[in-house]
Amino acid sequence: MSSALLAGIGWRHAHERALLEERPALPFIEVHSENYFAEGGAARALLRAARETYPVSLHGVGLALGSAVGLDDWHLERLTALVREVDPVRVSDHACFARAPLRGAGVVHGSDLLPIAFTEASLALMASNVQRVQERLCRRSLFARPRLRARRPSYKGSACVLRNPPSRTRRRRHWACAGR
Repeated sequence: MSSALLAGIGWRHAHERALLEERPALPFIEVHSENYFAEGGAARALLRAARETYPVSLHGVGLALGSAVGLDDWHLERLTALVREVDPVRVSDHACFARAPLRGAGVVHGSDLLPIAFTEASLALMASNVQRVQERLCRRSLFARPRLRARRPSYKGSACVLRNPPSRTRRRRHWACAGR
């Protein structure tokens, strides 16, 4: 059975030392790409050490592939450098939007995995952004959990509302589009 069909584990600080010392048989480890964007340092050294034993899967949460303002060039450059250094078995991110203009502040990152509208325009935008990422990384990538919120494909609206109030934790927020 290939490692593509097996489940790996998330590389977390709490068990880094045990994994490096005991080296249990694992098909791969997964790390959040953004945690390793800084060049050099202890985190990057540990990741290189882990890569000597385990295939690495890079999973990001910040590309914001569905954002109409485009991709963050700095983010894409850091991801490209990390991919070159680690040579991961796979690269993935979320199909969502998180970047938008904010009056007086330029483009900001919302630090959340917000849903994209279920429209042809949104799909075309995301396809263009995905193409740019894959061309820059020189590899195909995976995009997890498309955040599409619509009842049926014929729905063309894009107005989304927050179902739970912002005072709740980020994990408990749920977005839904009108017509749902």
